[in-house]
Amino acid sequence: MDSTRLEGFVKENIHNRASLVFITNDGGKKKEYQGMDLLAAEIDSSRFICLRGDFFRIISEGNLEFVQKSSDASSIPSYNGNNAVFVNGTDGKPGDYFIYDTKRKELKKLDNKNVKKLVVSIFNGYEPALTMATKAYGDIPELKEAIDLYNKHLGQ
Repeated sequence: MDSTRLEGFVKENIHNRASLVFITNDGGKKKEYQGMDLLAAEIDSSRFICLRGDFFRIISEGNLEFVQKSSDASSIPSYNGNNAVFVNGTDGKPGDYFIYDTKRKELKKLDNKNVKKLVVSIFNGYEPALTMATKAYGDIPELKEAIDLYNKHLGQ
């Protein structure tokens, strides 16, 4: 959480325990990091951001990030001394898609019920991205191209 960058070996438990086990390159001691302990993680070619204890795989980066939830931290306790504290985590379940506004720090879940309204509010004023997004209403993962176009428009 202090923006320190660590490099080493990782055993990921993202899907099961919303955590990863880290070992430094020199073979140092193992340390487990929960999603609450991290800002982000990169494992092989996959990048993740951590929000309220949950890991989200980054599909598209920029001012707007298109992400997919990879963990469920709601049942994972963290400890304040001897007291177990349960963090609510984020809405949705692993596999759900979200748009994360990096400037406003807002995470918005996408589903078939709200995708049209959300896309119109996000891309309002930039017709090429809005037109591309409307073609993807039936297939949420296809929104990546519209988000990439919008971020390019913003100079990301």
